[in-house]
Amino acid sequence: MTAADERNQLVEGLLREKFGKWYDWTKPVLLHTIGPNDPTAYDQLDDRRNAEIASARKALIELSDDKLALLSSPSSGLSDTLTAWFVGWLSNAILGLDKLEPPWPKLGFGHPEVAADFQYWGQFARYSLHETIMLSLGMEPTTFSEQLVKGTATLLDPSKTNPQFYYLGRRLRLIRGYFPTGYSGYASVSAQRLKRLVDEISLEIPDEFYRKLEARIAPVPVEIPAQPETLTTQEKRSLLSLIAAMACEQYGFDPKVGRSSVTPSIREDLDRVGLSMDEKTVRKWVREATELVAEDYWKS
Repeated sequence: MTAADERNQLVEGLLREKFGKWYDWTKPVLLHTIGPNDPTAYDQLDDRRNAEIASARKALIELSDDKLALLSSPSSGLSDTLTAWFVGWLSNAILGLDKLEPPWPKLGFGHPEVAADFQYWGQFARYSLHETIMLSLGMEPTTFSEQLVKGTATLLDPSKTNPQFYYLGRRLRLIRGYFPTGYSGYASVSAQRLKRLVDEISLEIPDEFYRKLEARIAPVPVEIPAQPETLTTQEKRSLLSLIAAMACEQYGFDPKVGRSSVTPSIREDLDRVGLSMDEKTVRKWVREATELVAEDYWKS
């Protein structure tokens, strides 16, 4: 290795040590563009970082071999003057970079640091309202707490809030009306129902997430045996048991709620699959079916 190579290694080693994360930092690039975004959000920071490192590199290159060696091995007797120049000057430069770094939402919800793992989330059978909101924007659901997202629904004036959070609140207000409600709040929905929602209102979501939903609901041929014209008592009880389980667990039915949204939700789902039934009939069968449910269930 030549003396020039050794000197260059010393310079780059000092820059890497003192600049820390900024030495290898690269400007993030949006993965998708759902909602407000600013692809230039990090341009000023990127220019400043490049300028600071270039300036520091130039100053180090101009040092004599003795001073450069002292900086690389402080224990060998680094002078106070050299210490003040190197440590103080670079500390100010790094502090300036830290202050200039914008909050990640400014770039947009496609920031790579919060990107959802759709390989994982695409395998879920059901999705909560919070998971749906976050995944529909391409973010890991843990990026924001459920309470924080809920709070964005109150942001009604776009001039008084961050545009990304205003958009998040609007999406929450739009989607939550499509989720069935129960005694404990919003119930989760199946992958099939979530895809129907996305298609029905042309909701923009990441392409990868949509492909995962499509794959989950690929039709599987099922041979349905012929049914007798009349049901036995046991067969009727079995069907009522199925209705009870779906009404309670999937639609959040609660007999203590006077006017439940469950009946309209079931009727709407019947319409979506090409079947029809009036709400009075739906309510009759749900009531009859849930009479089979033990009282302890409603106390849990």
